[in-house]
Parts: sequence; structure tokens; C-alpha cells
Amino acid sequence: MKYEWRKREKDIYLPKSKPEVVDIPSFQFLTISGEGNPNNAAWSYGLKWWSVNCHS
Repeated sequence: MKYEWRKREKDIYLPKSKPEVVDIPSFQFLTISGEGNPNNAAWSYGLKWWSVNCHS
């Protein structure tokens, strides 16, 4: 299911006509570090595994 972040979090992502202070809630994120070609088969397999097993 696609996550509609622009619709769900309008206060954070969509620009306003005037500058304002916005409180940003904490978010979970994933960082991948390493070396090598990210376009090879191992990277593709790992990304598919992650999206099936960890993404919610």
C-alpha cells in the first residue's frame, strides 16, 4: 500500500504562504552504508528482502 505522505502530513511537507515554526515528530529511518555498486544483484536482493520483511 502506498503511503500518501503529502496528504497525511500536510503541515510538515507542503509549503505555506508565510514562514512559520513547525514541530517535527520523531521518525524512524534506515541508513545503509557500504561500498561497491548498488546496481548489482546482491543489492537488489537485499532491498527486496528488506521491503518484504521490515517495511510496514
